[in-house]
Amino acid sequence: MFKKLLLPAALLCVSGLAGGGETRIIEEALELSGHQVQLPSSAGGNLYLRRCAECAPERFRLGSTAAFFVGQRPVSLSELRLATRSSSPVYVFYHAQEGHVTRIIIGRSNTGMVKDER
Repeated sequence: MFKKLLLPAALLCVSGLAGGGETRIIEEALELSGHQVQLPSSAGGNLYLRRCAECAPERFRLGSTAAFFVGQRPVSLSELRLATRSSSPVYVFYHAQEGHVTRIIIGRSNTGMVKDER
């Protein structure tokens, strides 16, 4: 069920051309199911996820500024933990270079992201 999400190419191209520099990916995202994600009990802890059933768990730092959403509604970390029990997809967004989680969305993602179905 692992799908990698990418920022819209047009937005990246415009930002690269506007600044005259090279285009860089700042944020990446993963689409997972709730059983693939283990959330920390408090902000600032570590999130663990498995990209596949046989994959080793990966650790991501959950920064104190990370945002949590169920659909488009902002929620607390404790509310998010309850929502991972649903069958809705979990989108984990993280900083590409630093690896810390920037936001987590459960449910339909209205992010304008383009899905890479590989």
